[in-house]
Amino acid sequence: MNAKKVTISKIAELCGVSRQVVSAVLLGNKGTVGFSEQTRSRVEESAQKLNFRPNRTWLNATRNRHGSIGVLLKNIHMIPGAGNVSGIVTESKRQGFLTTLDLFSNNEIPQFVREDVVDGLLLFEDLGDDIDAMIREYKIPVVYININNFNRPGCLNYNEAGLMDQLAQRFKEKGKSQIALINTSDELFYELRQKALAKACSKLNLPDAVSVNLTHRNIAQGFYEESLEEIKGFLKKYPAVDAIIIERDKFAPNLYQALRDMGRSIPNDVSVVSIQNDPRIHKLLDPHLSSCTLADNVQPDVLGIQLLCEAIRTREPVPSQLLNYEIIERNSI
Repeated sequence: MNAKKVTISKIAELCGVSRQVVSAVLLGNKGTVGFSEQTRSRVEESAQKLNFRPNRTWLNATRNRHGSIGVLLKNIHMIPGAGNVSGIVTESKRQGFLTTLDLFSNNEIPQFVREDVVDGLLLFEDLGDDIDAMIREYKIPVVYININNFNRPGCLNYNEAGLMDQLAQRFKEKGKSQIALINTSDELFYELRQKALAKACSKLNLPDAVSVNLTHRNIAQGFYEESLEEIKGFLKKYPAVDAIIIERDKFAPNLYQALRDMGRSIPNDVSVVSIQNDPRIHKLLDPHLSSCTLADNVQPDVLGIQLLCEAIRTREPVPSQLLNYEIIERNSI
Protein backbone atom coordinates (compact mmCIF):
# COMPACT_ATOMS: atom_id res chain seq x y z
CA MET A 1 0.00 0.00 0.00
CA ASN A 2 1.49 3.36 -1.05
CA ALA A 3 1.68 6.08 1.56
CA LYS A 4 0.04 9.36 0.61
CA LYS A 5 2.62 12.02 -0.28
CA VAL A 6 3.05 14.73 2.32
CA THR A 7 2.93 18.23 0.88
CA ILE A 8 3.87 21.67 2.15
CA SER A 9 0.17 22.57 2.09
CA LYS A 10 -0.61 19.66 4.43
CA ILE A 11 2.07 20.72 6.92
CA ALA A 12 0.85 24.31 6.74
CA GLU A 13 -2.71 23.19 7.47
CA LEU A 14 -1.64 21.10 10.47
CA CYS A 15 0.50 23.89 11.92
CA GLY A 16 -1.97 26.68 11.24
CA VAL A 17 0.50 28.73 9.19
CA SER A 18 0.85 29.70 5.55
CA ARG A 19 2.62 27.67 2.84
CA GLN A 20 5.17 30.51 2.62
CA VAL A 21 6.14 30.03 6.25
CA VAL A 22 6.56 26.25 5.84
CA SER A 23 8.66 26.80 2.72
CA ALA A 24 10.81 29.33 4.57
CA VAL A 25 11.39 26.96 7.50
CA LEU A 26 11.98 23.71 5.63
CA LEU A 27 13.55 24.86 2.37
CA GLY A 28 15.43 27.98 3.38
CA ASN A 29 13.34 30.24 1.13
CA LYS A 30 12.91 32.88 3.81
CA GLY A 31 12.87 36.10 1.77
CA THR A 32 10.69 38.56 3.65
CA VAL A 33 8.73 35.86 5.49
CA GLY A 34 8.94 36.19 9.26
CA PHE A 35 8.26 33.53 11.91
CA SER A 36 9.05 32.82 15.55
CA GLU A 37 11.30 30.11 16.91
CA GLN A 38 8.18 28.45 18.32
CA THR A 39 6.71 28.31 14.82
CA ARG A 40 9.97 26.94 13.40
CA SER A 41 10.00 24.16 15.99
CA ARG A 42 6.35 23.29 15.35
CA VAL A 43 6.84 23.09 11.56
CA GLU A 44 10.05 21.05 11.81
CA GLU A 45 8.48 18.64 14.28
CA SER A 46 5.42 18.13 12.06
CA ALA A 47 7.60 17.59 8.97
CA GLN A 48 9.66 14.99 10.80
CA LYS A 49 6.62 13.13 12.10
CA LEU A 50 5.08 13.05 8.64
CA ASN A 51 8.40 12.05 7.00
CA PHE A 52 8.23 15.02 4.64
CA ARG A 53 10.48 14.77 1.54
CA PRO A 54 10.51 17.75 -0.83
CA ASN A 55 10.34 17.21 -4.60
CA ARG A 56 13.98 17.34 -5.70
CA THR A 57 13.31 18.98 -9.07
CA TRP A 58 11.18 21.70 -7.54
CA LEU A 59 13.57 22.19 -4.63
CA ASN A 60 16.59 22.58 -6.91
CA ALA A 61 14.69 25.02 -9.08
CA THR A 62 13.93 27.22 -6.07
CA ARG A 63 17.66 27.18 -5.22
CA ASN A 64 18.74 27.83 -8.81
CA ARG A 65 20.81 24.67 -9.02
CA HIS A 66 20.68 21.16 -10.47
CA GLY A 67 21.37 19.22 -7.28
CA SER A 68 24.13 17.13 -8.87
CA ILE A 69 27.91 16.94 -8.61
CA GLY A 70 29.90 15.67 -11.57
CA VAL A 71 32.81 13.28 -11.00
CA LEU A 72 35.05 13.24 -14.06
CA LEU A 73 37.71 10.63 -14.80
CA LYS A 74 39.98 9.66 -17.66
CA ASN A 75 39.92 6.12 -16.35
CA ILE A 76 37.42 4.51 -13.96
CA HIS A 77 40.34 3.05 -12.01
CA MET A 78 41.55 6.57 -11.10
CA ILE A 79 39.25 6.44 -8.05
CA PRO A 80 41.49 4.34 -5.77
CA GLY A 81 39.16 1.82 -4.21
CA ALA A 82 35.49 1.18 -3.61
CA GLY A 83 35.68 2.95 -0.25
CA ASN A 84 36.48 6.20 -2.03
CA VAL A 85 33.48 5.84 -4.35
CA SER A 86 31.27 5.19 -1.34
CA GLY A 87 32.71 8.21 0.44
CA ILE A 88 31.99 10.47 -2.52
CA VAL A 89 28.41 9.28 -2.95
CA THR A 90 27.63 9.29 0.80
CA GLU A 91 29.01 12.77 1.42
CA SER A 92 27.27 14.14 -1.69
CA LYS A 93 23.95 12.77 -0.44
CA ARG A 94 24.59 14.19 3.03
CA GLN A 95 25.15 17.58 1.42
CA GLY A 96 21.93 17.23 -0.60
CA PHE A 97 23.45 16.42 -3.99
CA LEU A 98 23.33 13.43 -6.32
CA THR A 99 26.52 12.15 -7.99
CA THR A 100 26.96 11.94 -11.76
CA LEU A 101 29.93 10.00 -13.14
CA ASP A 102 31.45 10.53 -16.59
CA LEU A 103 34.64 9.60 -18.43
CA PHE A 104 36.75 12.24 -20.14
CA SER A 105 37.91 11.60 -23.68
CA ASN A 106 38.94 13.27 -26.93
CA ASN A 107 39.92 16.58 -25.33
CA GLU A 108 36.30 17.72 -25.26
CA ILE A 109 34.29 19.55 -22.65
CA PRO A 110 32.46 16.89 -20.62
CA GLN A 111 28.88 16.36 -21.72
CA PHE A 112 27.36 17.07 -18.30
CA VAL A 113 29.19 20.43 -18.32
CA ARG A 114 28.17 21.33 -21.87
CA GLU A 115 24.55 20.48 -21.16
CA ASP A 116 24.59 22.34 -17.83
CA VAL A 117 23.33 19.50 -15.62
CA VAL A 118 25.86 19.61 -12.76
CA ASP A 119 26.62 22.29 -10.18
CA GLY A 120 30.30 21.46 -9.68
CA LEU A 121 33.09 19.08 -10.71
CA LEU A 122 35.33 16.71 -8.77
CA LEU A 123 38.34 15.48 -10.76
CA PHE A 124 41.02 12.90 -9.96
CA GLU A 125 43.32 13.66 -12.86
CA ASP A 126 44.75 16.78 -14.51
CA LEU A 127 42.95 17.32 -17.81
CA GLY A 128 45.41 20.00 -18.93
CA ASP A 129 45.34 23.79 -18.84
CA ASP A 130 43.31 24.18 -22.06
CA ILE A 131 40.44 21.92 -20.95
CA ASP A 132 40.53 23.38 -17.44
CA ALA A 133 40.21 26.90 -18.86
CA MET A 134 37.24 25.86 -21.03
CA ILE A 135 35.49 24.16 -18.09
CA ARG A 136 35.91 27.25 -15.93
CA GLU A 137 34.19 29.37 -18.60
CA TYR A 138 30.98 27.63 -17.53
CA LYS A 139 31.36 29.28 -14.11
CA ILE A 140 31.04 26.11 -12.03
CA PRO A 141 33.28 25.25 -9.07
CA VAL A 142 36.03 22.69 -9.69
CA VAL A 143 38.05 20.61 -7.21
CA TYR A 144 41.04 18.50 -8.25
CA ILE A 145 42.22 15.66 -6.01
CA ASN A 146 45.98 15.08 -5.82
CA ILE A 147 47.18 16.23 -9.25
CA ASN A 148 50.10 18.15 -7.70
CA ASN A 149 49.44 21.29 -9.69
CA PHE A 150 50.34 24.23 -7.48
CA ASN A 151 49.40 26.96 -9.97
CA ARG A 152 45.72 26.14 -10.34
CA PRO A 153 42.90 27.00 -7.90
CA GLY A 154 40.82 24.28 -6.32
CA CYS A 155 43.59 21.67 -6.00
CA LEU A 156 43.95 19.38 -2.98
CA ASN A 157 47.61 18.45 -3.33
CA TYR A 158 49.40 15.85 -1.24
CA ASN A 159 52.55 17.18 0.42
CA GLU A 160 55.07 14.84 -1.23
CA ALA A 161 58.03 17.07 -0.34
CA GLY A 162 57.02 17.14 3.32
CA LEU A 163 56.66 13.35 3.35
CA MET A 164 60.13 12.80 1.89
CA ASP A 165 61.55 15.16 4.52
CA GLN A 166 59.85 13.17 7.29
CA LEU A 167 61.00 9.80 5.97
CA ALA A 168 64.60 10.86 5.38
CA GLN A 169 64.78 12.32 8.90
CA ARG A 170 63.32 9.17 10.46
CA PHE A 171 65.67 6.89 8.56
CA LYS A 172 68.63 8.97 9.69
CA GLU A 173 67.47 8.77 13.30
CA LYS A 174 67.41 4.98 12.88
CA GLY A 175 71.02 5.00 11.71
CA LYS A 176 70.21 4.43 8.02
CA SER A 177 71.73 6.48 5.24
CA GLN A 178 71.32 5.01 1.75
CA ILE A 179 67.67 5.50 0.83
CA ALA A 180 65.94 3.89 -2.13
CA LEU A 181 62.58 4.71 -3.71
CA ILE A 182 60.66 1.90 -5.43
CA ASN A 183 57.88 3.47 -7.48
CA THR A 184 54.85 1.77 -9.01
CA SER A 185 52.69 4.75 -10.03
CA ASP A 186 52.71 7.13 -12.98
CA GLU A 187 55.67 9.23 -14.08
CA LEU A 188 54.34 12.44 -12.52
CA PHE A 189 54.49 11.14 -8.96
CA TYR A 190 57.76 9.31 -9.60
CA GLU A 191 59.41 12.53 -10.72
CA LEU A 192 57.92 14.54 -7.85
CA ARG A 193 59.08 12.05 -5.24
CA GLN A 194 62.52 11.63 -6.79
CA LYS A 195 63.15 15.37 -6.67
CA ALA A 196 61.72 15.75 -3.16
CA LEU A 197 63.76 12.83 -1.84
CA ALA A 198 66.94 14.19 -3.42
CA LYS A 199 66.42 17.53 -1.65
CA ALA A 200 65.63 15.82 1.65
CA CYS A 201 68.83 13.75 1.52
CA SER A 202 70.89 16.78 0.59
CA LYS A 203 69.55 18.79 3.55
CA LEU A 204 70.50 15.97 5.92
CA ASN A 205 73.92 15.33 4.31
CA LEU A 206 72.88 11.81 3.32
CA PRO A 207 74.14 10.05 0.18
CA ASP A 208 72.17 10.58 -3.02
CA ALA A 209 69.03 8.46 -3.02
CA VAL A 210 68.56 5.77 -5.68
CA SER A 211 65.27 4.81 -7.31
CA VAL A 212 63.49 2.54 -9.74
CA ASN A 213 60.13 2.79 -11.49
CA LEU A 214 58.88 -0.80 -11.78
CA THR A 215 57.67 -1.87 -15.20
CA HIS A 216 55.80 -4.99 -14.00
CA ARG A 217 53.13 -3.32 -11.88
CA ASN A 218 50.01 -5.45 -12.17
CA ILE A 219 50.49 -8.40 -9.83
CA ALA A 220 46.86 -9.39 -10.38
CA GLN A 221 47.64 -10.08 -14.05
CA GLY A 222 50.43 -12.55 -13.34
CA PHE A 223 53.42 -10.25 -12.98
CA TYR A 224 54.30 -11.39 -9.45
CA GLU A 225 57.46 -13.25 -10.46
CA GLU A 226 58.52 -10.55 -12.91
CA SER A 227 58.20 -7.74 -10.35
CA LEU A 228 59.99 -9.87 -7.74
CA GLU A 229 62.95 -10.35 -10.07
CA GLU A 230 62.89 -6.67 -10.97
CA ILE A 231 63.13 -5.70 -7.30
CA LYS A 232 65.94 -8.21 -6.73
CA GLY A 233 67.86 -6.81 -9.67
CA PHE A 234 67.53 -3.30 -8.29
CA LEU A 235 68.74 -4.33 -4.82
CA LYS A 236 71.71 -6.21 -6.28
CA LYS A 237 72.64 -3.12 -8.26
CA TYR A 238 72.63 -1.01 -5.08
CA PRO A 239 73.81 -3.30 -2.24
CA ALA A 240 74.41 -0.35 0.13
CA VAL A 241 70.69 0.42 0.36
CA ASP A 242 69.55 0.24 3.99
CA ALA A 243 66.24 2.14 3.83
CA ILE A 244 63.47 1.65 1.28
CA ILE A 245 60.35 3.64 0.46
CA ILE A 246 57.90 1.56 -1.57
CA GLU A 247 54.97 3.29 -3.21
CA ARG A 248 52.25 0.66 -2.79
CA ASP A 249 51.57 -1.87 -0.06
CA LYS A 250 50.75 -4.64 -2.52
CA PHE A 251 54.38 -4.74 -3.68
CA ALA A 252 55.72 -5.02 -0.13
CA PRO A 253 55.43 -8.86 -0.04
CA ASN A 254 57.70 -8.98 -3.11
CA LEU A 255 60.15 -6.63 -1.43
CA TYR A 256 60.14 -8.68 1.78
CA GLN A 257 60.71 -11.86 -0.23
CA ALA A 258 63.56 -10.30 -2.20
CA LEU A 259 65.31 -9.15 0.96
CA ARG A 260 64.88 -12.57 2.58
CA ASP A 261 66.29 -14.29 -0.50
CA MET A 262 69.32 -12.00 -0.30
CA GLY A 263 69.86 -12.75 3.42
CA ARG A 264 68.90 -9.27 4.61
CA SER A 265 66.61 -8.74 7.61
CA ILE A 266 63.97 -6.09 8.26
CA PRO A 267 64.50 -3.70 10.03
CA ASN A 268 68.02 -4.55 11.26
CA ASP A 269 69.62 -4.45 7.82
CA VAL A 270 66.98 -2.54 5.90
CA SER A 271 64.13 -0.30 7.05
CA VAL A 272 61.00 -0.40 4.90
CA VAL A 273 58.10 2.06 4.69
CA SER A 274 55.15 2.10 2.28
CA ILE A 275 53.53 5.33 1.15
CA GLN A 276 50.16 3.58 1.07
CA ASN A 277 48.39 2.29 4.18
CA ASP A 278 46.38 -0.86 3.45
CA PRO A 279 45.52 -2.75 6.68
CA ARG A 280 44.78 -5.90 4.65
CA ILE A 281 48.49 -6.11 3.84
CA HIS A 282 50.59 -4.48 6.56
CA LYS A 283 49.17 -6.71 9.31
CA LEU A 284 49.96 -9.88 7.35
CA LEU A 285 53.64 -9.11 6.91
CA ASP A 286 56.34 -10.03 9.40
CA PRO A 287 57.51 -7.60 10.63
CA HIS A 288 54.39 -5.46 10.29
CA LEU A 289 54.86 -2.89 7.56
CA SER A 290 55.28 0.78 8.51
CA SER A 291 53.27 3.05 6.25
CA CYS A 292 52.10 6.60 5.60
CA THR A 293 48.67 8.18 5.55
CA LEU A 294 47.23 11.65 5.34
CA ALA A 295 47.43 13.46 8.67
CA ASP A 296 44.39 14.06 10.89
CA ASN A 297 42.48 11.21 9.18
CA VAL A 298 41.74 13.46 6.22
CA GLN A 299 39.69 11.77 3.49
CA PRO A 300 40.51 13.83 0.40
CA ASP A 301 37.50 12.67 -1.60
CA VAL A 302 35.11 13.61 1.21
CA LEU A 303 36.94 16.90 1.81
CA GLY A 304 36.73 17.63 -1.91
CA ILE A 305 32.96 17.14 -1.89
CA GLN A 306 32.59 19.34 1.20
CA LEU A 307 34.62 22.17 -0.35
CA LEU A 308 32.76 21.81 -3.64
CA CYS A 309 29.34 21.99 -1.97
CA GLU A 310 30.38 25.03 0.03
CA ALA A 311 31.55 26.74 -3.17
CA ILE A 312 28.25 25.89 -4.89
CA ARG A 313 26.29 27.50 -2.06
CA THR A 314 28.48 30.57 -1.55
CA ARG A 315 29.63 31.12 -5.16
CA GLU A 316 33.14 31.61 -3.76
CA PRO A 317 36.16 29.94 -5.46
CA VAL A 318 37.62 26.80 -3.88
CA PRO A 319 41.02 27.52 -2.30
CA SER A 320 43.90 25.12 -2.95
CA GLN A 321 45.15 23.14 0.03
CA LEU A 322 48.28 21.16 0.84
CA LEU A 323 47.46 17.88 2.61
CA ASN A 324 50.18 16.64 4.94
CA TYR A 325 51.20 13.03 5.56
CA GLU A 326 52.10 11.29 8.79
CA ILE A 327 54.17 8.14 9.31
CA ILE A 328 52.54 5.15 11.01
CA GLU A 329 55.46 3.31 12.57
CA ARG A 330 55.19 -0.43 13.00
CA ASN A 331 58.00 -2.98 13.15
CA SER A 332 59.62 -2.49 9.74
CA ILE A 333 61.37 0.80 10.41
